Amino acid sequence: RYVNHATLNVLKTLPLFREGAYKGGLIAEEHDERIYPYDTLARRVIGYVRELGRIGIEGTYDYELHGTEGVEWRRVTDDRKYIRDFDSTVVKAVDGNDVRTTLNIDFQDIADRALRRQIADDPQIRAGIAVLMEAETGAIRAMVNLSRDTIPGSRLWERDNLVLKEVGEQGSVMKTVTLLSLVEDGHVHSLEETIPTNHGAVPGYNQDSHILDYERQTGRNEITVKHGFEISSNYVFTWLPERYYGDNPQEFFDHIYAYRLGEKFDFDLDGLGTPVVNRPGTAGWSRTTLGTTAYGYGMSVTPLHVVTFYNAIANKGKMMKPYLVESIEKDGKVIKQYGPSVLNNICTRATAVTGALMAVVNDGTAKRLKDAKLSVAGKTGTAQIVLTPKERKGNLDPYHDPWGRKKNQGTFVGFFPADDPRYSVISTVFSKPTSKSFQGGGIPAATVKTLVDYVYTNDPRFRTKLPRK
Repeated sequence: RYVNHATLNVLKTLPLFREGAYKGGLIAEEHDERIYPYDTLARRVIGYVRELGRIGIEGTYDYELHGTEGVEWRRVTDDRKYIRDFDSTVVKAVDGNDVRTTLNIDFQDIADRALRRQIADDPQIRAGIAVLMEAETGAIRAMVNLSRDTIPGSRLWERDNLVLKEVGEQGSVMKTVTLLSLVEDGHVHSLEETIPTNHGAVPGYNQDSHILDYERQTGRNEITVKHGFEISSNYVFTWLPERYYGDNPQEFFDHIYAYRLGEKFDFDLDGLGTPVVNRPGTAGWSRTTLGTTAYGYGMSVTPLHVVTFYNAIANKGKMMKPYLVESIEKDGKVIKQYGPSVLNNICTRATAVTGALMAVVNDGTAKRLKDAKLSVAGKTGTAQIVLTPKERKGNLDPYHDPWGRKKNQGTFVGFFPADDPRYSVISTVFSKPTSKSFQGGGIPAATVKTLVDYVYTNDPRFRTKLPRK
């Protein structure tokens, strides 16, 4: 069994064992293990090195951390004891370097607890993630990955880095991609522009019930782009791209790649998933792919891609590469310094889109965040996740099993304070096959609100200065 060093020393004093390995039979094998002072907090990000694999920062930067083993030659005495051989060279052990991360342990702790509080008591939620990123630099201050085992009743644990690996359709949070493209290309000059409602119908696409409700409640046959964004209308974000990009859809998909949503980028940890984009000329392209991609389907990306895109809007169009490692240090001295780097400059009119994102919080699908202690701009999204063949149980519909159950993915992503962004944030929950719905304006928005309120209280930049007397 495993024992610590103190217990081993006690064992060596016991009768028989104190006679050593050859006479007494006590054989001790050394097992080195890194101690984690914060237990499982950020466990999947910090990672580990084991025979089965290398995970997280510890795995990726093991070459910096592990150091060099020393060598000491020994000889056997007449009474069969080993002593140092002073006639041989001794090579001293060299300690490994230290890796300083960007994680803020207080922010990590509150993000972890906020997410746990929201999902721990609901066994139909299989996982949840949360990320807090510094807008100006791309430094990740918190990254939480909680999931359950397949065994019923299993507890939440940092089992896998879903922020990096969960490649999937994101739903309505991708409508911001469409809106930004339309604004940048000059197709939408003002968010107050109107388009015809057409009873929520675009030929070839499903009818949008949100528009039918809007027509019934207002008696109008036109809707502004801003309000269509607020209510997350699929119709509005099908009609607009079909009109302006229908003759040349590649123009729209060029934006997706410029926003770095079509490919994986360099990141401090291994395992970032590769996006899948059904662009023109690929096997997944069809007549309706333009519209479905524009409102959040037909393209699969990771949560890290999503928050990096929104962070670029918060940073006035400058897309920063997210990073987790601040520096490599030796004996308290920095020997390698890392820092902010730019992936791309994606837009010139981020402020116009920010106004739409603020409207979502103030008047749209994310009202839960309206009374947060700092103003928040962002977007909700709800997506259905394709079921595995085992989950479908022969059903031809890829999104439902024979009992009509589906897997949901609810997301809120945005930044705060809305008028002077310092942080970007994303929270997503993933359900098991269920008849319930998990909206982005529910659990994810509630998780983000807790995190925003905590940052307001604990970040000295937001503390109100008392007037001098």
